[in-house]
Amino acid sequence: MVSDETKRLVDAMPREDLVNEINRANRSRFQGDSYAYLKTRLAVLDEEAERQHQEKHIEVAEEGNRIAVDANVLAGEANAIAREASATAKKAYWISGASLVAALLALLVQCTGKS
Repeated sequence: MVSDETKRLVDAMPREDLVNEINRANRSRFQGDSYAYLKTRLAVLDEEAERQHQEKHIEVAEEGNRIAVDANVLAGEANAIAREASATAKKAYWISGASLVAALLALLVQCTGKS
């Protein structure tokens, strides 16, 4: 059985010290059940770090998805604006063509009127 004092000592140790104690094996100041508790504590810390890493990974992925959704909305809006601009350019093309025809007719009328 592991004493409360040993548990407090092990629980307060940084990960690096836990690893060093485990690597010392038979020379560790923790032996028997205390050594097993030391190894268990390291495993718990590693699992917690992995869980936090996974949670962070999920948060980043969710944020990436939100950004992608926003980008798709903006792309849709940009596409709608581009369609409107294309329609306006098409109208301008036809109006300029009609203006050219009107200018040529006016020039023709002016030239025929001088004769």
